[in-house]
Amino acid sequence: MVKMPGFDELKKMGSNLIDTAKSVNIGETVDKLKSKMESMSGKKEAVITEKNTAEMFAAISTSLSELIAVQALQASAIKKIQDQLAELAKMIEAAEKQKP
Repeated sequence: MVKMPGFDELKKMGSNLIDTAKSVNIGETVDKLKSKMESMSGKKEAVITEKNTAEMFAAISTSLSELIAVQALQASAIKKIQDQLAELAKMIEAAEKQKP
């Protein structure tokens, strides 16, 4: 039998995810995820149904997909800056060689 995490465990995992996401500076997506989680945690339902559990997992999955997209964009920008710095270093080196 598969053990489903409790609501407190899910909140803790979500908080850890938010803290990790904030540390890589992707605030807008983090705020979306946090607001979704807060809106879901505000609902005090006594019975967990398959439908609301599926909705929660779908919302979390969507947020994770958004985080992946943001991180990919961030990695692309970092690579671009690295390439520009390497090109700049070559230009400086060439200019230094031309000095008498």
